[in-house]
Amino acid sequence: MHSVQLLSRASAAILVLILCLQLGTNSAQNNRETIEMELSFPETVEAEEGVTAKLNLKTQLKECMVVETQLKGSRPMDTSFDLKQTVCLCNDYPRNLYWDFIAERTMYIEAHADAIAELGICPDNKAVVPIVGKHNFVLKKLTVTDDEQSTSMPSNGLSSKDI
Repeated sequence: MHSVQLLSRASAAILVLILCLQLGTNSAQNNRETIEMELSFPETVEAEEGVTAKLNLKTQLKECMVVETQLKGSRPMDTSFDLKQTVCLCNDYPRNLYWDFIAERTMYIEAHADAIAELGICPDNKAVVPIVGKHNFVLKKLTVTDDEQSTSMPSNGLSSKDI
């Protein structure tokens, strides 16, 4: 009878230990950033001046993922290319993406990044699509000094709830 009591106490202790280890593992996994973004460009430019926006993408995930990025402005941007780019993002290979456009008026620039499922982007098509944290965005103001018009909040696809 005494050995059965010891066995039941040991079983309970083992179960508590396994539960603690499992909870500790889950919370450590949740601290990793899926898509880290940093958008940079000059804060102030002259009207009709060319601007280069740089988006730095990083991830803390061990697996690679296909990321579709898009640059949006609160006003139309004069550019001769597609504002979307799709890349393979891996932990050991952060990416820098560049967009050039003409700044005509003060506006807000928003960069979006979405992890998607698409073939032919990552090597051997080995990529994951995370369940949580697969979308991210960053918003930044570009001030044009010769702009006489006041700056209103985003009007083409952006709203105050997006900020």
